[in-house]
Parts: sequence; structure tokens; C-alpha cells
Amino acid sequence: EKMDPAPMLACVLSIFSLAVVVPSAPARGLAPQVVVEAQLTALQRGDVRCCFSFASPNNRRATGPWTKFERMVKQTPAYAPLVGCTSFEILSVLSVSPRKWRCRVRVRPAGSSSAPFAVADPFVEYSWELSQQGEQAATFSIGQALRHRKYEYRGVIVGFDLECTQSEEWMQMMNVEGLTRGRMQPFYNVLVDERDRPGAQMSYVAEENIVPDSPVSERLQHPAAAELLLSLDKETGTYTVRDELAAQYHAESVAGCWLVDGVIPDRPAVE
Repeated sequence: EKMDPAPMLACVLSIFSLAVVVPSAPARGLAPQVVVEAQLTALQRGDVRCCFSFASPNNRRATGPWTKFERMVKQTPAYAPLVGCTSFEILSVLSVSPRKWRCRVRVRPAGSSSAPFAVADPFVEYSWELSQQGEQAATFSIGQALRHRKYEYRGVIVGFDLECTQSEEWMQMMNVEGLTRGRMQPFYNVLVDERDRPGAQMSYVAEENIVPDSPVSERLQHPAAAELLLSLDKETGTYTVRDELAAQYHAESVAGCWLVDGVIPDRPAVE
């Protein structure tokens, strides 16, 4: 009895399609190379917003929001070849340190030619720089009013890192390792209320020193407050922040995820 090959072929195609599914958002457990492939696949289909979702917090702060990132990528000659590229190849993957990786990538731009005497270079190369985010998710969100546990000044969170990102000199000067949870805890950028500390100060506060302040009776007094903070919910002590600020941070936790710090145009290797 002859077997109908159609169901078998459908099964094979189904398995193949599952094998090549590329993630569309950061997730713990995705290897650095998979993250690079996810960004390249998104750029290949012209989905710059999806590509931006794999940017690290520092990268997002420098290049976001995503609409600004999209203009930068499409209008910058060095990066424009990535959008709608014909093909790409990861040439090498290097572990720079336990939590830093570098990938070298070769891209064939749309419309390029590999024929002899072609005027345009058929390939463009880039270096992808990645880092693994801190393992502890941030407990507090931007817009949260607070009091400092030790110094008792009032403030509002306008940014955060999943671990201390300051220099070794700064951490030594501030005795960060003397904290109960040390450097490997979230640290928050805080606008300090001028009624408690004049001078338009911003502090960098370890999570263990933050006490949520609610309810609050009046708005924060700081020169940057009007630019960053919108409405205040006095009962919960939380502010709605401007979209430009909110866009710098992922809506979901990226604790432990590999994310892209930057992409550097590179010269093609001589072959």
C-alpha cells in the first residue's frame, strides 16, 4: 500500500517552521547570538520597533524612543543597509567577559550586487555589543515618590539600572559594597525635593534605601519635575511620566536577559 506523502511533507514543513521561529521580545534564557539574530531578522523585514525592543536600557536612553531610533537607523548611511537587507550572517561570537559578548555580522544590503566590477560593496560588516542585565528585577517603577531610608529626603524615581553601573572609584567612595545587598541590586535615579536638599540635585540610590512615600500631599519641587512628571496620584504617591521618559524602559522585566548595548559599523575583513 502506498503512503500519501502529503501529510508527511506537511509535518516536515511544520517542524521546520517551528525550528526557525525567531523571538520578537527579550526573554531570560535567550543566548546572545539568538538576540542578534532576532534584531537582524526584525531589521530585514523593516520592523525597527521590534529591533528596538532588544536594546539595553543604556542604549534606549541614548537612542530612544523607538520613533527616534527608527529615524536614526533609516537616515544614517552607516546603518541604513541593515533595513530590508537581503541576507545576513553571523561571522563570529566572542565572550569578552562573563556578561559581555561581541558578535561580528556581515550583511548584504538590498539592491547590492556581488557581480564582478559592481560599484557598490556587496557586503557591510558590523560589530554587535551585548551585555547581560542584572538578575534582580526592579521593585519600583519610574514616577514613584519616595523617602530615603537613611537621609529621609523626599524624591521621585526617574530612572533605574538593574545593578550599580557607576565606576569602581565611585562605588569605593560611596562604600557600595558596605550595603547589605551590595552592587548587585537595582539602583535608581532620583530627583531630590529642593525643600529637603536645595540645588536641583539628582541622587543614585540603592533599592534597599528606598521607602515608597504615600500618600503624598503635594508635588515634588525640582526644576526638572515639570519636564518629566505629569499628573500625580496622591493616594499611591505615583506620577504619570512623559512618554519620552517611559519609552526608555522596558514594560516587562528584562532581569537576566541579554540585550544590545550598541552596533558599530566595521570594515569588511580582507579575504
